[in-house]
Amino acid sequence: MKQAARLVAWTFKFDKVTDLTGGSNFFLIALFTLLAGDRTSDIRSLVVSILVMVWAFRITGFLFLRVLVTGSDTRFDSIRSHFWSFMGA
Repeated sequence: MKQAARLVAWTFKFDKVTDLTGGSNFFLIALFTLLAGDRTSDIRSLVVSILVMVWAFRITGFLFLRVLVTGSDTRFDSIRSHFWSFMGA
C-alpha cells in the first residue's frame, strides 16, 4: 500500500499521500498483529497495541495537516526527481 501511494506521489508530485499512508501503515499493522495473534486477552499486548495505534493516529494527523498547510513536504525535495531514491525513502 505504501509503495503504491509513493508511486502516485512521485508521478503527480503529490506529497499529501505519502505521510498519510506511511502513518496509517503503523496503525493497521498494530491492529492486525493484535487481532491475528489472538492476544486480545493479554493486557500488555492490548495496551502496547493501543498506544502504537494512538501514536500512529497522532503522527499521521500532524504530518498530514503540516503538508496541507505548507503545500509540500520539504524532506522529499532533494530525492523527488530520483525515482528509486524516492521509493526507498
